[in-house]
Amino acid sequence: MLDMGNKMDINEVDALEYFSGDEDTKVIAMHIESLKGNVNDFFALLKSVSRKKPTIILKSGRTPAGSKAAASHTGSLALENDLIFDGMIQQTSAIRAQNMDEFFDLAKSFEFLDLPKGKKLAIITLSGGEGVMATDSCEMNGLEPASLSQNTYQRLKEIYPPWEIPLNPFDAGVCMEFHLSDLITFFETLTAIPQDENVDCAIMQMPTNLIATPRTNPDFPENMMETMGEQFIQWLVSVKKYGKPFAMWCSTMDSQEMELVEMLEARSLPVFQSSERAIKSFSAMYRYGQKSES
Repeated sequence: MLDMGNKMDINEVDALEYFSGDEDTKVIAMHIESLKGNVNDFFALLKSVSRKKPTIILKSGRTPAGSKAAASHTGSLALENDLIFDGMIQQTSAIRAQNMDEFFDLAKSFEFLDLPKGKKLAIITLSGGEGVMATDSCEMNGLEPASLSQNTYQRLKEIYPPWEIPLNPFDAGVCMEFHLSDLITFFETLTAIPQDENVDCAIMQMPTNLIATPRTNPDFPENMMETMGEQFIQWLVSVKKYGKPFAMWCSTMDSQEMELVEMLEARSLPVFQSSERAIKSFSAMYRYGQKSES
């Protein structure tokens, strides 16, 4: 992290040039209030760097009032036109974040995950309503619901409830109710979804009650919660070995779930506060891959 302050000695061009050549920097994320370096130099450098390293730009001062505030805050002599700045970004492979949440979501996604090879998304949910919202978000953000294969159907049928359910979005919540005695096998069966050849990326809703259950059940041994939790984490992290972007989204955002989020993200598995935020990040990653290769 680099804070350039009021850019008395270095500016955004110097910073971008430094991080573009730094071998330890995989993703570059920049918050810009105003451009103080040479605009042509910045544009040329950004155009080159963003094809090699994902570069995320959060530009404040978008409105006339915001631009005036940024000029006062940074000491910039000229107010900037946001449409011109946006047009410059569009001519590069850089990704423009619309707000602070998206800024950090994108930085996390590009750092933790491989780029999707296509735009076919699989959705694993614990709530039918959440599945509908995720499907809406999928199409609204330029992705497509993946059509899972017959082989995947046969594997998943082993954990189906006593009736047929759709494959995508896949309601793991209703299936889980019939497999509480062997949840690890249940989750291992779910790996059929990210393994499917028709799936380019996958997201899953966080089943936090899995970790909480032993605390309220006196029949569980004392160490069962830790064992089950660690097995669950290992299973989630193992999904990444299939080489496809995989992320979670929160269900409750309570303290227990946040503990699990910290453990997962420490292992480079991103967790988002909603399916929409996860899908927006995947969509940006797909577009970046298409644009940087063209």
